[in-house]
Amino acid sequence: QPSHHAELPFVTNFTGVVTMIGMTMYAFEGQTMILPVENKLATPDDFLSPFGLLPTTMIVCGAFMTAIGFYGYTAFGDAVMPTITTNVPTNGLYATVSVFLMLQALLGHSIALNVIADMSSDDGFRRKFSNRFPNVSVDKVDYGFHLFWVLVTFLMAILVPQLEIMIPLIGVTSGTLCALIYLPIFEMITFWTDWKSMLTYHERIVKIAISFFVICI
Repeated sequence: QPSHHAELPFVTNFTGVVTMIGMTMYAFEGQTMILPVENKLATPDDFLSPFGLLPTTMIVCGAFMTAIGFYGYTAFGDAVMPTITTNVPTNGLYATVSVFLMLQALLGHSIALNVIADMSSDDGFRRKFSNRFPNVSVDKVDYGFHLFWVLVTFLMAILVPQLEIMIPLIGVTSGTLCALIYLPIFEMITFWTDWKSMLTYHERIVKIAISFFVICI
């Protein structure tokens, strides 16, 4: 597919910019769903370290998604579809790429749902299912529960009309609240006592100013 980079505008319009911000917030806000996985690592300190699991994963995923968006838009221009795979031919090697992208989405989404599935299955579903079917191992119950909710959310994505509009809407509302509003507020509430005992007055002012700056973004 030839590139149309020279023919495309550098910036489209206000609606396009807001849509991009909403999709970006939605994509990266989902990464925080795996934060509780830190407690299950052999070395939890490596999870949030500068070159740890979470920063490295977010950088790689961000670069991957940016490359797909950039090359997809420069290749198809205004004819690009809400899902880039619908622009890709369905024969030959292209079909293989689409299959691998689907598997990547399936496996990655199952990790994002790990925390929710654990919270839902530990006390309720797992116990009731094991009592009713004692011959089924706990691992199979957990995998089945995870797979069920992954397929349910995939089905919702297929059935929801105009999904490309819903994703930015969720991103600019709940994604922005979770990433830029709630976190600084919770940080100030949680560590206020520690700041009073460990930081000077001016250092506390700087901390509060940074928090309010993030909120105002």
